[in-house]
Amino acid sequence: MRILWLLAWFCVGCGLNLAPPKPTYRTVAWTQLSSFVCPEKSASIPLPAELQALDEQRVQLSGYMVPLDVEGSRIQSFLLVRDQMLCCFGKMPRLNEWVFVEFPKGAGMELPVDEPIQVSGRFRAREEREKGVVMSLYRLQAEKVEVLKNTPEGWKAS
Repeated sequence: MRILWLLAWFCVGCGLNLAPPKPTYRTVAWTQLSSFVCPEKSASIPLPAELQALDEQRVQLSGYMVPLDVEGSRIQSFLLVRDQMLCCFGKMPRLNEWVFVEFPKGAGMELPVDEPIQVSGRFRAREEREKGVVMSLYRLQAEKVEVLKNTPEGWKAS
């Protein structure tokens, strides 16, 4: 026990940080995600190799939230879209123009609907199917969500 205490004291005294490093996130642009022609109906939607390489990576992506699952005032899952015209009152986005975002179970948060946000987390780039139908191409397990302040009116994520 005394050895462990001495080791901890030595590490602190030498300036060693024993805390795990903060994760780094790769910025992903909407132009990259929507860079290929996505068929509306297809037996399979092949993702370009550049997008397949993002699978299971930590990424950050900006846009607007369209809430899906809300418990009380806390949002548990939402669609992230590039701009506000890709939601309920605009044009229907293609499968490669939105990302399904969910928080770990019970870890949702309150978020403003009409303000741009930046979401960071573990990305999945692959077809998700339900009963033979492609439900999504992109998913993101949210680790951090921030509201972007001071964006100009009509802001659109790149």
